[in-house]
Amino acid sequence: QKMSNVLFIVLSLFLIINIVASVGDDAFTIYIDGGKELSNIRADLNKVIDTDNNLSTNLSNRLNEIESTLAKITALMEGLTNDMKAINDEQKAASNKCGVTVKSGSARKYKL
Repeated sequence: QKMSNVLFIVLSLFLIINIVASVGDDAFTIYIDGGKELSNIRADLNKVIDTDNNLSTNLSNRLNEIESTLAKITALMEGLTNDMKAINDEQKAASNKCGVTVKSGSARKYKL
């Protein structure tokens, strides 16, 4: 009885190992027909690399354009600030040259 149980277990293990081995071989087998898949994969990878390079180049160009535009806007704002300061200074200088006095109505010589 014990011998038949041991023999049954050994045969079962042998059968399981053979089934797993054959299924495992089929599950991980890759068939390559004359290297066409590899060349197609290489071509696809090259397209992806070229696309990524073009995208990064386009992004870099756009960022450079944005940076130069911001530099121009900053220069315009600085010029506008300087012009506003100059206008303000001119108005202060002009108001200092004009003498304005305020007197009561009874002190006026000529009445309307």
